[in-house]
Order: sequence, then C-alpha cells, then structure tokens
Amino acid sequence: MFGGAGVPTPCYARSATVHNEAPKPVTVTIVYSDNQNNKEIEETATLEANTVKEFDEQVIDMGSWQAVAPVKTVTVKDGHNKNVSLAPAVSGVMRTVHFHVKPNLHLEQGAAS
Repeated sequence: MFGGAGVPTPCYARSATVHNEAPKPVTVTIVYSDNQNNKEIEETATLEANTVKEFDEQVIDMGSWQAVAPVKTVTVKDGHNKNVSLAPAVSGVMRTVHFHVKPNLHLEQGAAS
C-alpha cells in the first residue's frame, strides 16, 4: 500500500529494452497504455540478429504536468508471421524492463531497473 492510505502501489514499466538473441531479424512492437486519453501508443522496430533496441518512455502532455504511458505489452514477430507477446511483470514503478528474444521466437523477461 502507498503510504498506508489504502491506495495500492502502482506497478508498471516506463520503458523497455529488447535484446534480439535470435539468429534472424524480428519485428518488435511495444504497446504503451495512455490511460489519460483512453488509447494505446505503439512503437515498432525491426531488430537484426544479435542487436539491442531501447524503446524510450512515452510522455503524455497533460498541460501543466506530464504523465508516462506504461508499457502494456511487447510483441515479437518473425518473417513467417509467427508472433509472441508478453506483458511486463514488475513490482513497483520500473524505469526499464529488459526482454530477450531467444531462438525459435521465445520471449523472456529479464531484469528490471
């Protein structure tokens, strides 16, 4: 609980880093939840074999203040239209969650910071 006031502690990731450890290129889509405007924000990139991509946090301008859209899902797709998705599993607010694309399009969550 947050401050003992009966309000649950928020749990979300602000950004994601994807490590493509597969021997072939993959397409990665990060979906962020813009709960302020009831929409989703998507960022897609192609990662070559054995490369890393940092997907930055998405800032939502609220006028006099700013909010961050949390990472909702990470989806990885290969050239054969096979895909796999994973939602970050975090405790508290994490700046970055690492995801690892393994051979045969297996997606694993790594460390969070």
